[in-house]
Amino acid sequence: MSRDTGGGSVKRPRPLERARVGWPRPLQELKDLLYEVYLAAGMPILDEIAKDIAATDAEERLVMGAPSRDTVRRCISDPVLRTSRSPP
Repeated sequence: MSRDTGGGSVKRPRPLERARVGWPRPLQELKDLLYEVYLAAGMPILDEIAKDIAATDAEERLVMGAPSRDTVRRCISDPVLRTSRSPP
């Protein structure tokens, strides 16, 4: 039978990958801690993380400027630490 009855498939977000950092050790520890927090939070989607950071920024003025979802992904999953001046 066809699945054209309105149900369709449910799209589930893919979990982020753990950053594979070999050196320097402090960066490896930071990336591991960020990933552990991500797992402990129930692997929220990137849009939800970015929205929560932006809401904290608006309410408490603790964070000056909120990162985009892509920046959040890079912080958690990329093996390097990029700044706004770093080449991609």
